[in-house]
Amino acid sequence: MAPGYIARYVVVNYLEAKGLNVDIDKIDINLLTGHIAIDDAHGEITDGPNAGQGFTIGHLGLELAYPPLLNHRIVLESISLRGASIDITRSPDTGLTIAGVPLPQGQSSGGRAWRFGVEHVQVGALRVHYRQPATGQTPAIDQVITLNQSGAENMVTWRQGEPIPVDAHLGAAGGSLSLSGSIAALADNPSADLHIRAENFPVSVLAPWVRQAGIDRLDGRIDTQLDLSLSYDADKHLLIHSDGQTAFEGVVLVRTDGMRIDADAVSFDGVSDWQLMRAGAQPGEITTDGRFAVDGLSIQKDGTLDLTADKAAWAGQSFVSLDDPFRITTHGTYNDANVRLVSGDRLRLEAASEHLTGDLETTFGKNRTTIVSNGAYRATGFEFAVPGSLSTQTDAMNWQGTTQTTLTDKATRIDTNGQLGGTDLVFVIPRTSTFTAGDIDWDGQTHIDSGALFVHSARGRLASTDARLDLQGVPLAFVAHRFIYDGRYAQTPDASGNALKLMMSGEAMGTDLDMRNTTIDAPWLATLQDHATGIEIDGLSDIRVDRLETSGVRIMGDTNTDSEVVQAVSLDLKNFHLRDLLHYELESAELEDAIMHVRRDSSGYGVISEYLGGDGQDSAKAQAASSSEDTSKNTTGGATASTFSIKHLGISGPSVWFVDTVTQPNVALHGMDLNFVLNDLDTAKPEQDADYRLSIDLGAYGHFDSTGTVAPLASGGMNMDIDAWLRSLNMPSLSGYLNQAMGRKIARGAINGTLNLEAKSGQLDGKLQATISNFRLANDSEKVTEIALGINMETALAIIRGQDDEFTFQTSILGDITNPYFSVDNLVREAVLAGIRTALFSNYSPVGLANKLKNAFLNLFRSVEGRPAVFAAGKHYVRPEDRPYMGLIAQAMNKNLDWTLTVEGQGVPADAKAMGLFQTGRVDEDNRIALKELARSREQAIRDYLAARGVSPERIISKGPTVLDDADARPIVRFTLDKQDD
Repeated sequence: MAPGYIARYVVVNYLEAKGLNVDIDKIDINLLTGHIAIDDAHGEITDGPNAGQGFTIGHLGLELAYPPLLNHRIVLESISLRGASIDITRSPDTGLTIAGVPLPQGQSSGGRAWRFGVEHVQVGALRVHYRQPATGQTPAIDQVITLNQSGAENMVTWRQGEPIPVDAHLGAAGGSLSLSGSIAALADNPSADLHIRAENFPVSVLAPWVRQAGIDRLDGRIDTQLDLSLSYDADKHLLIHSDGQTAFEGVVLVRTDGMRIDADAVSFDGVSDWQLMRAGAQPGEITTDGRFAVDGLSIQKDGTLDLTADKAAWAGQSFVSLDDPFRITTHGTYNDANVRLVSGDRLRLEAASEHLTGDLETTFGKNRTTIVSNGAYRATGFEFAVPGSLSTQTDAMNWQGTTQTTLTDKATRIDTNGQLGGTDLVFVIPRTSTFTAGDIDWDGQTHIDSGALFVHSARGRLASTDARLDLQGVPLAFVAHRFIYDGRYAQTPDASGNALKLMMSGEAMGTDLDMRNTTIDAPWLATLQDHATGIEIDGLSDIRVDRLETSGVRIMGDTNTDSEVVQAVSLDLKNFHLRDLLHYELESAELEDAIMHVRRDSSGYGVISEYLGGDGQDSAKAQAASSSEDTSKNTTGGATASTFSIKHLGISGPSVWFVDTVTQPNVALHGMDLNFVLNDLDTAKPEQDADYRLSIDLGAYGHFDSTGTVAPLASGGMNMDIDAWLRSLNMPSLSGYLNQAMGRKIARGAINGTLNLEAKSGQLDGKLQATISNFRLANDSEKVTEIALGINMETALAIIRGQDDEFTFQTSILGDITNPYFSVDNLVREAVLAGIRTALFSNYSPVGLANKLKNAFLNLFRSVEGRPAVFAAGKHYVRPEDRPYMGLIAQAMNKNLDWTLTVEGQGVPADAKAMGLFQTGRVDEDNRIALKELARSREQAIRDYLAARGVSPERIISKGPTVLDDADARPIVRFTLDKQDD
C-alpha cells in the first residue's frame, strides 16, 4: 500500500521524462488488493514535431489478481476506462507515437516472456485521434474514432487459441459501428466471427487497410447489417466472408493506377468472400453472389475512361481480381439507366436504358480497359460513336452473342460475334454517307479498330427494312423497303498503310429499291425486286458484280406524277466491272417488256431534263444533275475521261411513247413490240463500230426496222452506216414538225420506204426514198404559200382534196449529224404534182371517164376474189407492187362505208424452206405452227395497210389462217369483198 501522492509523483515523473506535460488529479493504489485507479489525468507534448499530441483520462480502473509470480503471469481482473482520449500518429518511417511518445522498436525482454491476462474490459468513452502523413501517392489520414460502451472478456496470452467475446461500439464523424461476437486475436491463426451493424459510418476509417488492394483513397458513408468472418492463416492470408446487406452513400474511391469511382449510393445484398494479403505477391480476390446496385455512378481514369450512369444494378455472381490489371468478372443480369461511356476521343456510347443477361468481364489495365461480354443485351435510346469515324443511333437494340471492347489512349478495338436487331437506326460515316433504317437485323462477326486509321470489317448477313443511304456531296440516295446483304465487308489499310481500302464479297437482295435524285426527289432507278450475286470489291479501283437481276424496273421517274421514262418487267445485267471509278464494263444487259415515255416540252425532254438538263432548266437543277460528273472530274483531277463498254444490250418492250408539246399540233407517236439489240459498244475505242438491230411497230398499223453500225465517239465526229425500212407509218402524227417548218399541217397520209444514213466525222450523207399514199394537207385559210410551178398552196390543196393518191418522195439528208437538213419542200411539191396528176386522170376528166368505162367492163368479169395479195416466201410485208392494188381497195371501201373485206392468209411449203425450218421444204408437225403464225401475220399486215389508209379494222374480217401442203401453193392472202346490197 502506498500513498496516492507517491504513486502520482512516480507516474508524472516517468511521463515527463518522455516529454509529456502531465497533470493527474488523483491516483489511488492498493497493492494488497490489486486496486489501481486514476482520475482526471491529462498529458500533452508542448515542444517538437509532436507538440499538441497527448492523452486525457476521465477514469481508469484496474483490478489485479496475484497468481504465483514464478509463472511470469500478470492477471487483470478488470479494466475500466471512461472519458478518455489519445493521439496516435504513424511517422513516415512507419513508427508509431502514442500520446506524442514514440514507441521503441526492436526491443527484446532478454529473458523469459511475461504473460498477461484480462478477465474483463469495459470502455465507456474512448476518443482515438489517428494521423498519418502523405507518402508518395498515398494521401494523408486524419481520422477520429470514438469507442463507446464497449467491452471484452477473458483475454489471456497463455490461452491464445481461445476466442474472446467482444461487444464494441465505435463512433466516427457522426456515424456509428457496432461489433458483437468473438475474436481470437492471439491465436496462431487469428480469426473473428462478428455481427456488424453500421449507421452512417465513414468508410474512410478503413483506408489504412484497403491500401493492400491498391486503393489510395476511400470516402463515403456506410449502413450495414452484416455477418462477418475473418481469419488470418499461417501464410498471412486474410480471408473474409460476409453475408448480409451493405449500403454506401457518397462513395469516392481512388486507385493507385489513377482510376476514380464516385457514386451517390452503392448497395449490396448477398454473400461475399475476400482473399487479401496473399502470400507470394498473389493478387487479392473477391467473389460475390447477390444483388449489387449503384446510383449516380461515375468512373474516370486518366482521360482514357469516363463512365457515368444514373442507375445500375447487377444480380448474380461476380469475381474481382485485385491484381494489376484490376479485373471484374460477372455472371447474371445487369440493368442501367442513362449510361454514358467516353474513351478519350476514341469512343462514345450512350443509352437511355440497358439490360444484359450473361457473362461480363471488365479489366482495368494501366494503359487499357477491356470489356468482354457473352449473353443477351437490350438497349433503348442507344448511341455509339467513334468521333470522326462513325456514329450510330437506334431507338431500340437487341443483341445476342459475344463482344470484346478494348479502350486505350490511342485506339478503340471492338470485336463481336452474334445477332443484332434494331429499330429506327441512323448510321453516319462523316463526310461520306448516312444510312437509316426502320428495322435492322445482323447475324455475323464484326471488327473495329479506330487507331491511326478507322479499320473495320464484318462478315455475315444484314437485313433491313425502310432503308435509305445518302451520299454526302452527291445528290444521290438509295432507298429500299427491304435490303439484304450476305457476305464480307471491310475497310483495311492499303499497300501504303496511309489510307483505307474498301473490300466486299457477297450477294445482295432488295425490295422496292430506289436510286433517288435528292435534288428533285425522284428516282433515277426504281425496282420491285433485286438480286445481285458475285459482288467483289477490291478497293474502289476494282468493283465487280457477276449478275444483277431486277424486276419491276422504273427508270427516271417523274417528279410530280407516276410516269417514268422507262418501265420494264425485268432487267438482267451480267459481269459488271468498274475500274478506277472511271471505266465501266458490262458483258450483257437485257431490259425486257419495257414501256418507254419520252416527252419534249419547253423545258427540254420532260423527265429526262430533270436529270440531265434541258433548255429551260433552272440552274439549280442543272447543277445538281451534273454534280455526279463534276465529282468524277474532281476525283481524277480531270486527267482521265470516263469510259463505258458493253458487249451486248437487248431491249424489248410492248410500247414506246413520244410526245412533243412544243409543236402545234403536238407530235404524238406510239410504238409497240420494240426489239433493240446493240453489240460491242466501247467508248474507250472510239473508232470501233457497234452494230445494232431495231424493230418496232409505230402507231396502230406502222412498222419500222433498222440495222447498221455506229461509232458515236469517233474522232472528228460520229460515224454510222444505217439502213431502215418504213411500213405504213402514219404521217398526221408528225404534222407538228411540218407545221413548224412550213406552216402546214398533214391531215392524212401513210408512208412506206427505205432510209439510208451514212455519216463520217459527223457529216451526214443519207437518202430517204418513200412512197406516200392517201396524203392530204390540212386547209389553212390564213396562209397562202407558192410551192412550185406557180401553183400556190391553196390551189394545190384544192386539187389534192379532190382525190387521194399515191406518189413517190425522195430526198437527200445532209449536214451535221446534230443539225441535219432535208428538203421538206420536195414533200409538198410531190404532193401537189400528185394532186395535179389525180385531177387530170380523175373520174371526171376525159381520161378518167374512159378509165371508168374500162374498169366497169373489167369488173364484169373480175373481182377481188380473183386477185389475192402475193407475199415473198417467208415474209409478211406487203410488196411494193401490191401497194397500188391495196390503195384501190382502200379507196373503194372509204367510198362505200358498208362494205366489208374478209381475208384468209396462207402458209405454204415455200415459206417453210425460206424460213429455214429444218430446210425440208415440206409442211409437217414441226413447222405447221410457225407457218400458221406467218399466215396470221400476213392477214395482220393487210389489215394494218388498209387501216393506215382510213379503213376501219372492224370492217376487215379474218377467215382464219390456213396451211397448205401443196408444193405449188403460193404465199398469198385471199380476199372476199362483201358489197352488201351492191
